[in-house]
Order: sequence, then C-alpha cells, then structure tokens
Amino acid sequence: MFLQEEGAKSGSTGKQSKSRPQKPKRTMRRKAKKRKRRRWKRRQRRSSNPGKNKRQQIRIVRKRKKENGKGKKRKKWRRGDEKRRRVRQKNRKRAARNRRKKERKTKGVRKKKRKKENLETKQKVRRKTKRKVSAWKWIFAKLP
Repeated sequence: MFLQEEGAKSGSTGKQSKSRPQKPKRTMRRKAKKRKRRRWKRRQRRSSNPGKNKRQQIRIVRKRKKENGKGKKRKKWRRGDEKRRRVRQKNRKRAARNRRKKERKTKGVRKKKRKKENLETKQKVRRKTKRKVSAWKWIFAKLP
C-alpha cells in the first residue's frame, strides 16, 4: 500500500509544471478568437467570388466612385487634423457634462438642503457653547 502511494506521487498528478505556467483561460480564448478572425480574413481575400470577398468589393466600389468623380479624395495630411478635431469635440462634450454636474450640485434643491444642514450644525455648536458659557457664569455668580 505504501508503495502504491509513492508511485502515485511520482507519476503525473495532472498539475501544471512550475517552470512553464499555464496561461489563463481568458488569454487562450482571446488568442483563439484572433486566430479565427485572421483565418476568416485570409479566406475572404483569397475567395474568387467578388460578392463574398469584402476587400475586393470595396475596391470595386471605390473605383466606380472615382470614375464617376464622386469618391472622397483622401488626403493624408487631413487625418491628424481630423483626429484632433474629434478629440477637441469630445473634450468639449465632457466639459459641458461636468458643468451640468456642477450646477446640479451647487444649485437648486440639493444646495438648499446642504445649506440648511450646515446652518443646523452651526446652530447646534452655538447652542452648546452658549450653554457652557452660561453654566460658567452661573458658577461664578455663586462664588462669594
């Protein structure tokens, strides 16, 4: 019986070796997905049917547009400009959103509520200090 246990230990236990740790399942799945996509793209490019071949189809459409004088003339220098414009637009949107948020926090019902609470706490503190002072006055008045 002892020998069997020993044998079981030295054999494969189904654990991954520490020298080559297993990749997490998520990574493996992601890589598989990537491979699948790549394979699909390759197949699309190689297919003889232009209807199914997306890249070829796009090329045909572009060519037709160019012939008709419609297609957008792509200028490379515009790309960066376009990107900057989009970024600026996003920033503007975010700024507007933050402004609205700030208004909500500082104006209206919320602000009034907060003001009221602050006032109440101030009054409480005042009352406490007044009470203390009056108590001391009373003690001093009692003294001969």
